[in-house]
Amino acid sequence: ESDVGPSEVVGTVSLLERINEFEAIRTLEAMKRSDVYTDALKGGAKAPVQFGKDLVDEPVDTLKDTAKGFGGFLADVGYSIVSDDPSQENAAKTALGFDAAKRQFAHQLGVNPYSRFEPLQEQLSEVSWTAVGGGLTVSAAFRAVTNTAGAVLSATKTANGAKALVRDLSPRKLENRNIEALQAMGISEDLAETFSGNFNFDPEARTRVVTALESMKGVAGRADLVSRATLVTTPQQANSMRDWVELLAAYHDLVTPAKRITIITTAPFLVDKDNRVHAVFPTDYIHWREGLEANIAATTDAAVAAGHTLGPVYATGRIDDKSAALLSRLGWQGSQAHAEKILRTEQTGSQE
Repeated sequence: ESDVGPSEVVGTVSLLERINEFEAIRTLEAMKRSDVYTDALKGGAKAPVQFGKDLVDEPVDTLKDTAKGFGGFLADVGYSIVSDDPSQENAAKTALGFDAAKRQFAHQLGVNPYSRFEPLQEQLSEVSWTAVGGGLTVSAAFRAVTNTAGAVLSATKTANGAKALVRDLSPRKLENRNIEALQAMGISEDLAETFSGNFNFDPEARTRVVTALESMKGVAGRADLVSRATLVTTPQQANSMRDWVELLAAYHDLVTPAKRITIITTAPFLVDKDNRVHAVFPTDYIHWREGLEANIAATTDAAVAAGHTLGPVYATGRIDDKSAALLSRLGWQGSQAHAEKILRTEQTGSQE
């Protein structure tokens, strides 16, 4: 329950993201009550007149400024017309710079500009239209409010880098950049485009997956992980896969370097230079229940049959005693609960 009504989320990471979105909404509402925002609203009606005045007074400079980057601008507008991506703004919004403004405000608030949470989108859209029409800048808007969001979540290093790309690049440029990055890893163009066309991943989620994989330089099997990611069928599954890939990359960076990624049954695992398989699960709670033993046993047998020795199991949440004992009995070399604090870095304050 919240000020904007009931909201359903699955898992702690999604809960923290939603809390951050609530804070962002409150900040945007406070922003709209400021004098800076009110003045921008008034100025919005005069924007076309001002452009015409500039064209008369300083025609050459005005036209140069307008034409700057025009080729990329036209390409972005064209992409907005032909794209099937539901996260892509329509041609009119793209042409007016609405999408760019929204990405800037969202980044400063620490939220995903392509979030599917409608109350957030409504507030972001209203402020972004004022920025486009009335010349409201991000810096001036945030100076007018004392509270800003962006301090609730923790994130992996690769997630923070991806968020900067999402702020700076249009969806078209982001898609091209991600496909090129995947191909540079040795992933086929067909597979890269198939992954890019799975719109259960919003543009930020896709970019975070790609950026995490990029950080695992020289690790074999990344194509298998991309293939696995193409199979998700809901936005919730896509966000879970996003978190999973980021945590695998963090484990590779912070705990044990991986030689390759392997898919066992349906889950991705890391394999080190000694052929030990490492399990990392982005889950709130591994608790013993009927059927769990059979599932873990099947995965264990498949890992051993593939010639691996068993390594540790990391979970971002709790592992109950019975489940931990089961993992040990099956041969896994220790289990680490609450690994979130190991695999994520704290993100505090407003973002640059």
